[in-house]
Amino acid sequence: MKALTDLTVDRRTFLKATGALGAALALEESQIGLLTKMGDVAEVVAAPAKAEEKVIHSICVMDHRACGLDVVVRNGKAVKVYGLKTGYGLARNMGHLCPRGNSAIAYTYNPLRIRYPMKRVGERGEGKWQRISYEEATDIIAAKLLEVKEKYGAGAILTGGWEAPKNWGTYASKFGMKSYSGTVY
Repeated sequence: MKALTDLTVDRRTFLKATGALGAALALEESQIGLLTKMGDVAEVVAAPAKAEEKVIHSICVMDHRACGLDVVVRNGKAVKVYGLKTGYGLARNMGHLCPRGNSAIAYTYNPLRIRYPMKRVGERGEGKWQRISYEEATDIIAAKLLEVKEKYGAGAILTGGWEAPKNWGTYASKFGMKSYSGTVY
Protein backbone atom coordinates (compact mmCIF):
# COMPACT_ATOMS: atom_id res chain seq x y z
CA MET A 1 0.00 0.00 0.00
CA LYS A 2 1.36 3.44 -0.95
CA ALA A 3 1.90 6.14 1.61
CA LEU A 4 0.13 9.46 1.08
CA THR A 5 3.47 11.11 0.40
CA ASP A 6 4.05 8.74 -2.55
CA LEU A 7 0.85 9.75 -4.37
CA THR A 8 1.16 12.14 -7.29
CA VAL A 9 -1.79 13.98 -8.77
CA ASP A 10 -1.61 15.88 -12.02
CA ARG A 11 -3.35 19.23 -12.45
CA ARG A 12 -6.22 17.81 -14.50
CA THR A 13 -7.07 15.12 -11.93
CA PHE A 14 -6.87 17.67 -9.12
CA LEU A 15 -9.26 20.05 -10.94
CA LYS A 16 -11.71 17.22 -11.69
CA ALA A 17 -11.71 16.09 -8.07
CA THR A 18 -12.16 19.59 -6.65
CA GLY A 19 -14.88 20.35 -9.21
CA ALA A 20 -16.78 17.21 -8.22
CA LEU A 21 -16.36 18.08 -4.55
CA GLY A 22 -17.63 21.64 -5.17
CA ALA A 23 -20.67 20.31 -7.05
CA ALA A 24 -21.44 17.85 -4.26
CA LEU A 25 -21.19 20.60 -1.64
CA ALA A 26 -23.38 22.92 -3.72
CA LEU A 27 -26.07 20.24 -4.02
CA GLU A 28 -25.90 19.53 -0.29
CA GLU A 29 -26.31 23.23 0.45
CA SER A 30 -29.07 23.67 -2.14
CA GLN A 31 -32.19 25.56 -1.23
CA ILE A 32 -33.90 22.53 0.35
CA GLY A 33 -30.70 21.84 2.31
CA LEU A 34 -30.69 25.45 3.48
CA LEU A 35 -34.39 25.40 4.32
CA THR A 36 -34.14 22.31 6.47
CA LYS A 37 -31.42 24.01 8.50
CA MET A 38 -33.49 27.14 9.15
CA GLY A 39 -35.64 26.05 12.06
CA ASP A 40 -39.30 26.95 11.55
CA VAL A 41 -39.02 26.67 7.77
CA ALA A 42 -38.15 22.98 8.18
CA GLU A 43 -41.73 22.41 9.37
CA VAL A 44 -43.03 23.79 6.08
CA VAL A 45 -40.72 21.58 4.02
CA ALA A 46 -41.74 18.51 6.02
CA ALA A 47 -45.45 19.34 5.87
CA PRO A 48 -47.84 16.41 5.54
CA ALA A 49 -48.99 15.22 2.12
CA LYS A 50 -52.50 16.63 2.77
CA ALA A 51 -51.12 20.17 2.88
CA GLU A 52 -52.69 22.73 0.58
CA GLU A 53 -50.22 23.31 -2.24
CA LYS A 54 -50.38 25.65 -5.21
CA VAL A 55 -48.04 27.13 -7.81
CA ILE A 56 -47.84 30.88 -8.28
CA HIS A 57 -46.31 32.45 -11.38
CA SER A 58 -43.95 35.29 -10.53
CA ILE A 59 -40.85 37.18 -11.58
CA CYS A 60 -37.51 36.98 -9.80
CA VAL A 61 -36.08 40.36 -8.80
CA MET A 62 -32.91 39.04 -7.15
CA ASP A 63 -30.93 40.63 -10.00
CA HIS A 64 -31.62 42.83 -13.05
CA ARG A 65 -32.78 40.08 -15.45
CA ALA A 66 -36.32 39.59 -14.08
CA CYS A 67 -36.53 35.90 -14.95
CA GLY A 68 -39.89 34.18 -14.85
CA LEU A 69 -40.43 31.62 -12.12
CA ASP A 70 -42.96 29.32 -10.55
CA VAL A 71 -43.20 29.39 -6.76
CA VAL A 72 -44.53 26.30 -5.00
CA VAL A 73 -46.53 27.44 -1.96
CA ARG A 74 -47.48 24.93 0.74
CA ASN A 75 -49.70 26.01 3.65
CA GLY A 76 -49.14 29.66 2.78
CA LYS A 77 -45.32 29.49 2.66
CA ALA A 78 -43.05 29.28 -0.37
CA VAL A 79 -41.11 26.01 -0.37
CA LYS A 80 -39.57 25.76 -3.85
CA VAL A 81 -38.88 27.92 -6.90
CA TYR A 82 -38.48 26.77 -10.50
CA GLY A 83 -37.37 28.68 -13.55
CA LEU A 84 -40.13 29.30 -16.10
CA LYS A 85 -39.61 27.73 -19.53
CA THR A 86 -42.42 29.56 -21.35
CA GLY A 87 -45.50 31.58 -20.65
CA TYR A 88 -46.09 34.12 -17.90
CA GLY A 89 -43.46 36.80 -17.30
CA LEU A 90 -40.04 36.81 -18.83
CA ALA A 91 -39.03 33.28 -19.78
CA ARG A 92 -35.54 34.26 -20.91
CA ASN A 93 -34.07 31.94 -18.28
CA MET A 94 -35.39 28.94 -20.26
CA GLY A 95 -36.39 27.04 -17.13
CA HIS A 96 -33.19 27.70 -15.19
CA LEU A 97 -32.43 29.94 -12.25
CA CYS A 98 -29.12 31.53 -11.33
CA PRO A 99 -27.71 31.10 -7.80
CA ARG A 100 -29.47 34.30 -6.70
CA GLY A 101 -32.83 33.06 -7.96
CA ASN A 102 -32.27 29.66 -6.33
CA SER A 103 -31.59 31.39 -3.01
CA ALA A 104 -34.91 33.27 -3.02
CA ILE A 105 -36.56 30.97 -0.47
CA ALA A 106 -33.62 31.06 1.92
CA TYR A 107 -33.42 34.85 1.52
CA THR A 108 -37.14 35.33 2.13
CA TYR A 109 -37.24 33.30 5.34
CA ASN A 110 -33.80 34.28 6.69
CA PRO A 111 -34.29 35.23 10.36
CA LEU A 112 -31.65 37.98 10.00
CA ARG A 113 -33.45 39.68 7.11
CA ILE A 114 -34.46 43.28 7.78
CA ARG A 115 -38.24 43.53 7.54
CA TYR A 116 -38.88 47.16 8.52
CA PRO A 117 -37.06 50.52 8.44
CA MET A 118 -34.12 50.90 10.81
CA LYS A 119 -32.22 54.00 11.94
CA ARG A 120 -28.67 53.94 13.24
CA VAL A 121 -28.60 55.24 16.83
CA GLY A 122 -24.95 54.60 17.66
CA GLU A 123 -21.72 55.50 15.95
CA ARG A 124 -21.02 54.06 12.49
CA GLY A 125 -19.87 50.45 12.86
CA GLU A 126 -21.27 49.94 16.37
CA GLY A 127 -24.24 47.97 15.08
CA LYS A 128 -26.80 49.88 17.16
CA TRP A 129 -30.11 50.30 15.36
CA GLN A 130 -33.65 51.34 16.24
CA ARG A 131 -36.85 50.36 14.47
CA ILE A 132 -38.70 53.34 12.96
CA SER A 133 -41.98 53.76 11.08
CA TYR A 134 -42.19 53.87 7.30
CA GLU A 135 -43.43 57.46 7.57
CA GLU A 136 -40.36 58.49 9.60
CA ALA A 137 -38.06 56.68 7.15
CA THR A 138 -39.68 58.45 4.20
CA ASP A 139 -39.33 61.83 5.95
CA ILE A 140 -35.62 61.20 6.66
CA ILE A 141 -34.94 60.19 3.04
CA ALA A 142 -36.90 63.15 1.63
CA ALA A 143 -35.04 65.60 3.90
CA LYS A 144 -31.67 64.13 2.85
CA LEU A 145 -32.58 64.32 -0.85
CA LEU A 146 -33.62 67.97 -0.48
CA GLU A 147 -30.39 68.71 1.43
CA VAL A 148 -28.26 67.19 -1.35
CA LYS A 149 -30.31 69.02 -4.01
CA GLU A 150 -29.79 72.38 -2.27
CA LYS A 151 -26.09 71.85 -1.65
CA TYR A 152 -24.98 70.17 -4.92
CA GLY A 153 -27.94 70.39 -7.31
CA ALA A 154 -30.38 67.69 -8.37
CA GLY A 155 -27.88 66.41 -10.94
CA ALA A 156 -25.81 65.00 -8.08
CA ILE A 157 -28.50 62.39 -7.40
CA LEU A 158 -28.60 59.21 -9.47
CA THR A 159 -31.29 56.66 -8.80
CA GLY A 160 -32.44 53.49 -10.43
CA GLY A 161 -32.96 49.81 -10.02
CA TRP A 162 -35.31 47.12 -11.18
CA GLU A 163 -37.79 47.56 -8.34
CA ALA A 164 -38.31 51.27 -9.05
CA PRO A 165 -41.92 52.19 -9.91
CA LYS A 166 -42.78 52.11 -13.61
CA ASN A 167 -43.15 55.91 -13.82
CA TRP A 168 -40.16 56.72 -11.58
CA GLY A 169 -38.46 58.56 -14.45
CA THR A 170 -41.27 61.15 -14.41
CA TYR A 171 -40.80 61.78 -10.68
CA ALA A 172 -37.03 61.89 -11.04
CA SER A 173 -37.16 64.46 -13.84
CA LYS A 174 -39.70 66.62 -11.95
CA PHE A 175 -37.35 66.59 -8.96
CA GLY A 176 -34.66 67.86 -11.33
CA MET A 177 -32.55 64.71 -11.62
CA LYS A 178 -30.73 64.50 -14.92
CA SER A 179 -30.14 60.74 -15.01
CA TYR A 180 -31.72 57.53 -13.88
CA SER A 181 -29.88 54.21 -14.29
CA GLY A 182 -27.70 55.80 -16.92
CA THR A 183 -30.64 57.19 -18.91
CA VAL A 184 -30.43 60.96 -19.41
CA TYR A 185 -33.75 62.83 -19.36
